[in-house]
Amino acid sequence: MAVNTRLRRLMAFLVAAGVVTILGIGCEALLFGRGDNRLAVLFFSNAVTGVIAGALYLQSRLREWEKQQVLQDRLKKIADMNHHVRNALAVVQFYGTQRGDRYATEAVAEAVKRIEWTLREVLPKGWNLDAALCEGVLKRSRAAASSRVG
Repeated sequence: MAVNTRLRRLMAFLVAAGVVTILGIGCEALLFGRGDNRLAVLFFSNAVTGVIAGALYLQSRLREWEKQQVLQDRLKKIADMNHHVRNALAVVQFYGTQRGDRYATEAVAEAVKRIEWTLREVLPKGWNLDAALCEGVLKRSRAAASSRVG
């Protein structure tokens, strides 16, 4: 996956550089063909090239910002879901131990462990998120939930 990302970045750079270069050369050829002053041609050509390069850079930064916003939104949803499911599990686990039936208590405890494992391991991977990043968000969510309860 890292190779694919590097190749995509290289291709994006080459395309952007090619566009800027071709437009700069075209602008200079057009102005030199008219017989304009060389200094004016270079100034205008450099200004056009700078504007195009700046626009491409701005577009790149906007896309990165949008990706970051999507990631933050997904992490917030995971943290919220984790909080609500864990609260519900606490109730299930509490009432599972109230009946005095050892088998039922063990079955509830095992089910709670499986659900917690799913929240910790499977859910973040299913959304193509970095597990370490998700774990940090989930820890903060648990801390916030426990501070609200306690």
